[in-house]
Amino acid sequence: MDLSSFAGYSIANQLFNTVQVQMDVAGNNISNASNPAYSQQAAVVQPAPPLADVSGVGEVGGGSEVASIQRQRDTYVDAQRVATQGQLGESSTLAQGLNQLQGVLNESNGQGISNTLNQLTSAFASLAAQPSDPSLRAGVVDAASTAAGAINQEYSSLASLRQQADQQASQAVGQMNSTAQSVAALNVQIANAQAAGQQPNDLMDQRQADLETLGTLAGADSTTMANGMVSVNVNGHWLVDQGTSASVSTAQDPLNPAVSSFTWADNGQAFSPAGGEAQGALTLRDQDVAGAMGNLNTLAASLVADYNGLQSTGYALGAATPGGSAFFTGTGASTIAVDPALAANPSALAAAQNPSAPGDGTNATAFAALADKASAGLGTTYTGALSTWTSEVGASAALATQQQTTQQSSMTQLNNLTSSVSGVDLNEQAISLSEYQQAYEAGAHYVGTLDQMMQSLISEITG
Repeated sequence: MDLSSFAGYSIANQLFNTVQVQMDVAGNNISNASNPAYSQQAAVVQPAPPLADVSGVGEVGGGSEVASIQRQRDTYVDAQRVATQGQLGESSTLAQGLNQLQGVLNESNGQGISNTLNQLTSAFASLAAQPSDPSLRAGVVDAASTAAGAINQEYSSLASLRQQADQQASQAVGQMNSTAQSVAALNVQIANAQAAGQQPNDLMDQRQADLETLGTLAGADSTTMANGMVSVNVNGHWLVDQGTSASVSTAQDPLNPAVSSFTWADNGQAFSPAGGEAQGALTLRDQDVAGAMGNLNTLAASLVADYNGLQSTGYALGAATPGGSAFFTGTGASTIAVDPALAANPSALAAAQNPSAPGDGTNATAFAALADKASAGLGTTYTGALSTWTSEVGASAALATQQQTTQQSSMTQLNNLTSSVSGVDLNEQAISLSEYQQAYEAGAHYVGTLDQMMQSLISEITG
């Protein structure tokens, strides 16, 4: 078969089409250079089908064509990114919350509960020396009211921190639900595009960003299927299955109305994140803050029992029988307060142990000595318990912060790896554009030569 005289024009046309696609891809790369979710794309060029088979020589090629436009990604790094995002989301949320908790429990600034209890002890020591002094009795009541108020305030701050963590968990769950819907919809679009022979690069970039978001929110992981879709699960429960997404419902916890409960909508089972911000918030809410609130309740209950015990066995000013009004009322940190009857009448304070001994302040001395004794409800002194609890939270906060730093470093390394593969290098794109321009100019010169040859041929034929 003889090669057509117009074959050269066909080859030139293929050349221009190829170069145009390459330039368009480069332009798209440049325009998305500042988009962190964008993956650099490249036009994969292959030889076009041959135009003819010249006898004794072989096939004459048909030029070039773009086989596909591929996004530049490292799937192994992508999987690591999702996993690391889950760890970082959890540690960041936990570190931030624990540092806030440490601030609430701070006993080193002279404004904590320990300081108010020390002031109460000093007030009792002064009263023991002059048990009949009305101003000293009022001073004890004021100091006790200050201590109870400090406990009330700290418990209120802890309740606010618990509510904040609850809201963080709720927001993470809500965002997880909407992002899962997005992944399911992208699954369908990507599968349909690939079935039609297309390469949906931008959709795949968007889905990768969503998968990393799911990792950050709940420690979700994914598996890519043969049809191009991904399946996503959270701690063993499916979240995305092809074009369908699951959801987690949020409701008031029937066992603890102050917080929310989270359950899978399809089976009613409790939602248990595998990591991410949701896990960090729930750990903070249900373990760290709840533990601190429980400790404070134990402290308050111990104070009520210990002080009321001494008040019930001692004698008020001028009383012939022991007891009378209580010292503290309440059952926990949110309700502890000085008994209203004692607050209204400080002479009811049982400072004596012997009603027949004028000026007896031995019970006031016993009150003061409570600070140095191990409380039955605590197993240690009041200030010793507060110090231990504060130190434990500080150690947990330091560990979470260290984990956050380590995981942030890992994420930075993964970002660098991703950037080296998928990031747009503007200098590289500029060099490519220069090469495409030269190819275009060479093609134009090739067409010009073909034109001259055709003109000569026509002149010979018509001459």
